Order: sequence, then structure tokens, then C-alpha cells
Amino acid sequence: MLKWLPRIINTTNPMQKTFTLFALVLAAVSAACGANNVRPLYSPFIDAVVDTIPAPPDVVVDSLATVVMLRGFEIARITASEGYLETKWFNLDAGRSGGTYTRHPDRVIRLRFFAEPGRDSSTVLRSEAAHRPRLDPSLPEHEAEAMVPIDHAGDSLLQSVLDQLRRAADRVGPTP
Repeated sequence: MLKWLPRIINTTNPMQKTFTLFALVLAAVSAACGANNVRPLYSPFIDAVVDTIPAPPDVVVDSLATVVMLRGFEIARITASEGYLETKWFNLDAGRSGGTYTRHPDRVIRLRFFAEPGRDSSTVLRSEAAHRPRLDPSLPEHEAEAMVPIDHAGDSLLQSVLDQLRRAADRVGPTP
């Protein structure tokens, strides 16, 4: 498979050998570090809802997955170990996950949850209900998104998901 590798490593040119080994190590480290990340590089919106949940982040994310699926959302990306959950686009009028293209793009939302370790085995949870106020194909998807306003049906849905999560966390109680 890598028949050319011994020839390059066994070269008599020390600069070529050093450069080649450096490039191989850099490629291996890059592949190992970024290959399995699910959590996006961007941060939550500045006006995301912030709450403290008395459970570790992985437990919170797993509980959120259950709650949002019971509400009819489909999950787009989830990683409990990285503390992240994102739903697929959800059409509020149809009451189900579906495409973003509709006559009323502000009625299509997605939920995102960023869970960070807090104090005493708790989780600082940042939650957002995002929508695309207008469809602009010239922008990357996330740049065209905004938090839904407080009086939006998406915000009410997010609050009800968070209420259900809080009730579940209260029943279980804090972890030692």
C-alpha cells in the first residue's frame, strides 16, 4: 500500500527526509484530531437561553435527545461526549421535521444545545431555537440563521423542551 514510503524515509537528503517525516506526522495528527468532531466550531448565539442542569453534560444531552424525539424532532447531529445536540429543521405548521423551503421560512426552526461541564457535576446548558428569517442561498446556512424572537412559537417550543428536561433532572436528582 505504501511502497513509496521506505524510499522517501531512506533518502540520503536530510532536508527531504525531515520535511517528509514532518508532513507525515502533521497529516496523521490532523486526521486523528478532527475526524470525529461533531460539535461545530461556532458558538451559541449571544442571546441563547442559559440554564444549569444538575447532571453531567453527557446525561443532559442523552436526556435532551429523548425529549426532542418525543416532540417529533429528528436529530441531525448529536455527541454526548462533546456536549452537543442539533435537530433537523422542524416545520411548526406541519408539526414535523422537514425541508427548510416553505412560503414561510420563519415557521421552520431548528434546536441546538451546547452542554458544558459546570460545578458539582452539573451542566451549563446553552439552548437556542434558530430560524432563517429569509432564505439567502448566497450565505452559508449558519450565517443566515438567527434566534427566534421571544414571542415566536419556536421559543415556546424550546421553553417547553427545557421545562421537561428540568422536571426529569429534578426527579433524578443531582449526581454525586
